[in-house]
Amino acid sequence: MSQAETRPGTVAEALAGALAALGVRRTVGLDLGTAAGGLPHIDVDDPDLAVLLADADGAVNGGLGAAVLAGQLLHLSSLPGGTAFPQTVGSPEELLDTLAGIDPMMPATVALHLDLDLGADVPDGLTVGGELDRQVAYQLGSSLQGAPLAVIAGVGVVRSGSVEALASFAERLGMPVLNTVGAKGVFRWNSPYHAGTIGLQARDGELGGVDDAVVVIICGVGDDELPARPTGNVIDLDPRQLSIAAEGWTRPAGGPAPRPPLYEALAAVTGPAYERDEVPLSAPRAALHLSGAAPDDGVAVVEADLAGFWVGRAFPTAVPRSVVVATTPLPGFAAAGALMARLAGRPSIGVRAGGMEVDGGELEPEVLALAQRLGVGVVVQAWAPDAPAMSADEHARATEADYRGVGAPSQGSSSQGSLVRPVAVALDDLDAIVEVAGRPVSWATLPSAPSPSPQ
Repeated sequence: MSQAETRPGTVAEALAGALAALGVRRTVGLDLGTAAGGLPHIDVDDPDLAVLLADADGAVNGGLGAAVLAGQLLHLSSLPGGTAFPQTVGSPEELLDTLAGIDPMMPATVALHLDLDLGADVPDGLTVGGELDRQVAYQLGSSLQGAPLAVIAGVGVVRSGSVEALASFAERLGMPVLNTVGAKGVFRWNSPYHAGTIGLQARDGELGGVDDAVVVIICGVGDDELPARPTGNVIDLDPRQLSIAAEGWTRPAGGPAPRPPLYEALAAVTGPAYERDEVPLSAPRAALHLSGAAPDDGVAVVEADLAGFWVGRAFPTAVPRSVVVATTPLPGFAAAGALMARLAGRPSIGVRAGGMEVDGGELEPEVLALAQRLGVGVVVQAWAPDAPAMSADEHARATEADYRGVGAPSQGSSSQGSLVRPVAVALDDLDAIVEVAGRPVSWATLPSAPSPSPQ
């Protein structure tokens, strides 16, 4: 973030400008007076709801979400369920310098106690920020060319706007790239450079070639994206260095190396399941509809449960940011993320496991009520094996409407557009996928059901 002089006004107005530079689109919770600086605000009395909405805003839309709590506590976050010990700032200079030092590239949570008068005038000559610390430029030695490598791209690649740089990097290396669930879409699902999604099952690393690699390059991978970080010779590459990291490498004449076994092994399970028409819908078929029905800039927001596992495993991605799967169980996140996406002008849909008999937690109804108050249609599909049946064609059509928030009222809803839509999906049909790639991640469980046994 470069230095920029703040225009005259109040500290609250200067704060609004600094938050906007971090990608904050609005504040939720209590009012700090930042609206005078051009930052919209949504009044939310429940602090838990405000924090959930801020987490969802940052995770789904990029940048940071902002919640204002009692005592002038500012919660800045892009990490669902993230927490942080509050740091007290006591002057305008300290406030703006602290904000300027935050790097929104990786998911994180920051809490600030604003121990100052936000209505006071900005001191003469006050500037917004300093400079973010920059890492020393890193380049891979050309002696590694031809060695068994593995590359894992994480959410930081998307959040930093480095998707095109990753494509050039992969071409120079001649290597297909594994992506975490947070980086789905960095390569189109059928690209020869797409090696598959890692971090969802016990054998992903083995099948993805990570265990046999001489060097593993991880790029923009958040702490919550892999159940276990690679060990051994690991290079942790800042996504913003991708454009120079492989300078001097010669693009292989024959194109990329073959994909690792992970891609074909999973395709052998999900491919036939995409074609099945029976009810309950197969989970891959339901995930296929989420992808196929998405309008331009649409996003599916999915909770960390068995629905999230299947969407992470089987959602065919064509563009980044088209799906956000939480990796920390946070009931209500699907609804909150769908609402914050709609407020950012994006078509959206929420998805969770459980049907109507297992609700989305105490906050989901509050989110839907807030959406109704704001005049925004939000639909959450609740997938469960014993939910009301829909044919494949019916689900595809309903999903198209749900992205626009215009679904018809259903059981448990009294408002047009904001509702929970239960859908019969065979989330518990895990035998084939577990046989291929092992036990799903710990958060992938059906509500009120035991985890699948390891294979």
